[in-house]
Amino acid sequence: MHCDILILVYYLGDDKMIAFSKMWDDVFKMVEENGCNGVKIVEKFKSGYIVLIEDSKEFITKEDFVNFWCRLLYYNEVETDNIKKCGEKAEYVYKFIKNLPYVSENSGIIKLVE
Repeated sequence: MHCDILILVYYLGDDKMIAFSKMWDDVFKMVEENGCNGVKIVEKFKSGYIVLIEDSKEFITKEDFVNFWCRLLYYNEVETDNIKKCGEKAEYVYKFIKNLPYVSENSGIIKLVE
């Protein structure tokens, strides 16, 4: 599922919102400060990360994050079982995003919190 980056805003209450750019910046800050549990980051770029997946390296791009963020905003939640069906890249994006303070995971469902 693709959607336009200009509509990647999630409203929380009357005056709060989470834009894709904020989420992207928060992921970078989190990785710089603490790393990301369950993800072996080999190299960092402005446009993504190279992560070690078993014996190979995979480039996780900003576009991969856009796809995940669109799905989360459109459906308001994503089941973790569905993430696995989307491939390894989606699983790694999930590992980054689930650690953000405005994202919660409960009973196999990840969603934005108010």
